[in-house]
Amino acid sequence: MLVVMDGWMYGARDVTKASSFDLSAFEAPPFGPLGRVDANGAVHIARAPRQLRMLPVAERLTEEDLPRVDIVLSYAGADGALIRACVDAGCRGIVCAGLAPGRPAGGQTSALAEAARKGVVVVQSTRAARPLVPEQAFLRADGILAGGDLTPQKLRIFLMLALTQTSSLETLRQWLREL
Repeated sequence: MLVVMDGWMYGARDVTKASSFDLSAFEAPPFGPLGRVDANGAVHIARAPRQLRMLPVAERLTEEDLPRVDIVLSYAGADGALIRACVDAGCRGIVCAGLAPGRPAGGQTSALAEAARKGVVVVQSTRAARPLVPEQAFLRADGILAGGDLTPQKLRIFLMLALTQTSSLETLRQWLREL
């Protein structure tokens, strides 16, 4: 899948909106665009897009079919209140947009582990511009998935779709590896 905007082609997995008002509002850090489309329609390919794994989702999903998945932002001094509120509101998943290099604020750690023990699927991400949260023993010990190199927003969409099929942490972990 591609995003084409202002003459630039980006892989859908890599692209992110970088500006609110510019025509060239999209970027794909750190990879850059796949190519360019000239005003005369000529297409110039710089690199091929990655072959993506497709999630096994239902052919037709409505907004009501999708489970609630919240994003919680980490910042200095953040505690577990928002995480507990998400759980109390019935979320099935939480994406933690953590501090770089992909860790929650100290006050959020126990609330995330508690949410995971209650059956909420928790994915650790980072709010860094070039995200990368590899699998780590401390995440696995708390029942938390590593978000890899996807942004918190993309992980939320992944989790909403994936949770329509399974809540198995091992299956979700495998799907995240294959994206």
